[in-house]
Amino acid sequence: MIDTIKARVAENCADAKVTYLDAPLASWFDGVLDGVAKNTVTADATITHLMPIYDGMSFATGAGLDAAGSAAIQSSFNMTPAVAAGIGTGSVKMDVGCPNDWFSYAAVDAGLRLLTGNAVPDNYGIGCKVFDESNIASIDTTVENSVNWYGIDFAAEFAKYWTAS
Repeated sequence: MIDTIKARVAENCADAKVTYLDAPLASWFDGVLDGVAKNTVTADATITHLMPIYDGMSFATGAGLDAAGSAAIQSSFNMTPAVAAGIGTGSVKMDVGCPNDWFSYAAVDAGLRLLTGNAVPDNYGIGCKVFDESNIASIDTTVENSVNWYGIDFAAEFAKYWTAS
């Protein structure tokens, strides 16, 4: 995932100055990530954007931005209800989401196919969607639901993989 992010940033934002920092899961909640974000934007006031790779990190990085008085914005991945509810009202301006229930079906399906000696599909057809201020009001952010958020009935779509093999 990190390599893909680096490649896309280099491809689309060739002039961007990019720094990559690691943040272990525990630091998302213990105040360390808040401090890292605060210190990073304080040390370099030209930073305009943070991209925590998982949106759960944005609570801590957002607190760090607030503590530093920074106007930097954030974008992320994973589209969870708590982050979705704040898109456009805080520093998170965009979040990419994919139907987690469909991912769950695909993971179980692939595992069971491997255990039973069956071929695993090359591509389960799971699509992602960008959520931002232009479309966030069109969904109910309080409940993650593939029909509501992504416009798909994942169970009906996934059934095609069972009947095709």
